[in-house]
Amino acid sequence: MERNKEYYQNHLRTHNWDSRTTQNRYYISSLQADAAYFNKAIRTHWGIENQLHWQLDVGFAEDYNTTRNSQAAQNLAVVRKIALNILKADKTSKASIKAKRKMAGWNHKFLLTLIANKNF
Repeated sequence: MERNKEYYQNHLRTHNWDSRTTQNRYYISSLQADAAYFNKAIRTHWGIENQLHWQLDVGFAEDYNTTRNSQAAQNLAVVRKIALNILKADKTSKASIKAKRKMAGWNHKFLLTLIANKNF
């Protein structure tokens, strides 16, 4: 219980503004850091998160997935992320993720090359 008290005592408010708006962001953390560090860490995290979502959406049309069962949806998301990592590890083709998926569906040799890739 005492540890939680320390955790919540360390809070920080940061400001971001442009010519039209001002935003306040509040962080609760046990990490002793300044506002610039927190802003950089959060922006980096969301940059990576947004890039992954964009790749899954463009390469796999993830936003159009209508799986109703939550367990099935989670399982498919894991399979898509594994497939994305396999496709990104492939250096034999400079094609897009979407194009590599199509090539793997049309060409069994290319599919076997992806599966046997030692870089993955």
